[in-house]
Amino acid sequence: MKILHIYAQKPGFTGSGYYLKNILNEGAKKSVEQAIIAGIEKNSRDKYQLRGCSEFFPVYFSSNKLPFPVVGMSDQMPYKSTLYSDLKGEKLQKWKNAFSKNIKKAIKNFKPDLVISHHLWLLTALSTKYTEGINHIAVCHGTGLRKFKQLEKHQKNVKTALNKVDKIIALNFQQKKEINQLMGIDNNKIKVIGNGFNPKIFYPLQTKQLKKEKEAVELLYAGKISRAKGLLALLESFSHLNKKYSINLTLCGGGCGSDFKNIKSAAAETGNNIIFTGIIPQKKLAEKMRQSDIFVLPSYYEGLPLVIIEALASGLRVVTTDLPGIRDWLGPELIKCGVVQFVKPPLCGKDCLPYSAEIPEFIKRLTTKLEKQLISVKEKQPPDHSLIQKYISRKSWSSVFEKLIKLE
Repeated sequence: MKILHIYAQKPGFTGSGYYLKNILNEGAKKSVEQAIIAGIEKNSRDKYQLRGCSEFFPVYFSSNKLPFPVVGMSDQMPYKSTLYSDLKGEKLQKWKNAFSKNIKKAIKNFKPDLVISHHLWLLTALSTKYTEGINHIAVCHGTGLRKFKQLEKHQKNVKTALNKVDKIIALNFQQKKEINQLMGIDNNKIKVIGNGFNPKIFYPLQTKQLKKEKEAVELLYAGKISRAKGLLALLESFSHLNKKYSINLTLCGGGCGSDFKNIKSAAAETGNNIIFTGIIPQKKLAEKMRQSDIFVLPSYYEGLPLVIIEALASGLRVVTTDLPGIRDWLGPELIKCGVVQFVKPPLCGKDCLPYSAEIPEFIKRLTTKLEKQLISVKEKQPPDHSLIQKYISRKSWSSVFEKLIKLE
């Protein structure tokens, strides 16, 4: 089998990029030949390490043909990017021409049996012009739905094109319902396949490697450093708890622009026990997790955050915003044991940012749930690792890949 992946962004820098790279890895284990079309910066020093990719068809941005940065699915990317709201007129036509050229080239030269396009948005819609007669699966990562609601001028085109795709992959049942309602896609064409994790990278410390006795409780966040991830609220919460407990906070991930500067400034005002690591490899992140106690994800919007499973697999307690699909994905057994604490999210506007009046109460709720997990750590109430491993073992990337291939 030959699989062609179509991806509009830099591979490996966001949740959808990690999804893509892990699917590539699983395909490589099974000797599946794979190729990628992706947007990258010309003359960039970025290292993509696309294991399992036999052919790469890059679309170069910041180049003569595309004289602007890679277009990002989120308004705040972990690197300099172009907004889809600014992709219009001549700029949009250049973007279409560049990707169309590479899609046609890849299909002609690589001759895929299966096309997997990522995000239910403009590039997947464009690719349907060239995939007739080839099995075409489109994966929803969540942000495509957000863009669909925000940029109404593209809705008709995207809706018409996506109904030509053979199968749509939703990350959870709530997302499946939303795809059906927004885009009018037949429910029978939408299949729910969640995210996965790599058990060879994310695992708890063994008994003989138990964490050294320490006074401070280690809190960890991993993801984009942006306001939409709830980090300003987290810093406020951390500031309150810091007066009462000995705690440290590590923020793993990249960011840029005013959001990043504001978050760094707020962290500096909070204290010297907050560390920014920047973007780090998954193995390094897993090491950070094994040396931490609590993972916190205060996002206002997510597709299906695989980092929660990675944190649980690494032995952490979790505090997360109670976003659609997460409870169903984790399952009642994991929720019942209390290893995950859910925070009611604030009411948000179309931009997926909370109304200002909602923020104080959200910070209070977040602080309460974090304190509950802090007390459990302080009282040496370790999570039931055997129970956790039992239920998350079904959520491996190998399982996700097998489910994808069975749709072919």
